[in-house]
Amino acid sequence: MSKNLNLFNQQKWRNFFLETLIYSNIWVASAIASLCFSFQLLMELPLDWRSPLFCFSAALIPYHLDRVVDAYVQKIPDANVQSYFQKPGFLVWCLITLGLTIIFALLWLAPTSVRYISLVGIFPVIYGVPIFPGSNQWYRLKDIPGSKAWIVGSIITYAVVSLPCAYANYQPQGLPFILTTLFLFIFIVTNSHSFDLRDMDSDQKKGVITLPLMLGIDRMKILLSILNVSVLALWVWAWSSFVVPFKPEIIVSILITLFYLWMLKPSTSRPVYSIVIDGFLFVPLLVHGFLNLIK
Repeated sequence: MSKNLNLFNQQKWRNFFLETLIYSNIWVASAIASLCFSFQLLMELPLDWRSPLFCFSAALIPYHLDRVVDAYVQKIPDANVQSYFQKPGFLVWCLITLGLTIIFALLWLAPTSVRYISLVGIFPVIYGVPIFPGSNQWYRLKDIPGSKAWIVGSIITYAVVSLPCAYANYQPQGLPFILTTLFLFIFIVTNSHSFDLRDMDSDQKKGVITLPLMLGIDRMKILLSILNVSVLALWVWAWSSFVVPFKPEIIVSILITLFYLWMLKPSTSRPVYSIVIDGFLFVPLLVHGFLNLIK
């Protein structure tokens, strides 16, 4: 009886954790927001909470809308997630409302440059919504062959780079900015493409042609590995030439990315993707914080 009660309590807390942080997209939104802090630290800009809060709030909206639409347009393989979004409850609508409220408040108080930059926010909102008419069905931006993860990665990179720059009144220029943006882009895009491995079956059934479906799993991993190693090589050259300061968090982030990229399979459990792989977006910030603690 005691053993069954413990198992019941463990399952109860597990479901609470998944519904509160994972299904609600609070975890992935927080991970994306952390990249704003990472960019500020890498570029040695003043730390400003407004751009991470903006990214966190903005991420909640398209991730929720995309999942709600997917629950009807492209069935989610995880039955619990499918049920959670097919009948969106109080928490889902609260988080969407909270995200919109924070964004409107930040935009009301924001510099003009931030308002202009935020206009691009329409793309993540419509990313998963059927808006293009076809002969037999309506198509989404993510239905463009091979574009799914590139679109996601580009939108996130744009947000975590442009918002900190706008709030800091920093004019993007120079090799340090280019290398930092390139690192974040490949870091984020690789993370996004790894989720295409998880979704291969559902994407194939729905006709969404992603990179692993186009190239095959091994070729996709080789391509992304080449991109990551190339970015690392550029940073090593820049460090050795004293063009930019040494940033160990970049080395650690790229090595971890290469490790999980080759470890992941379509059969890897969904919680590993949702918790661990999304969680790796925190790595640059965590490594920077850890190194500061041990100095």
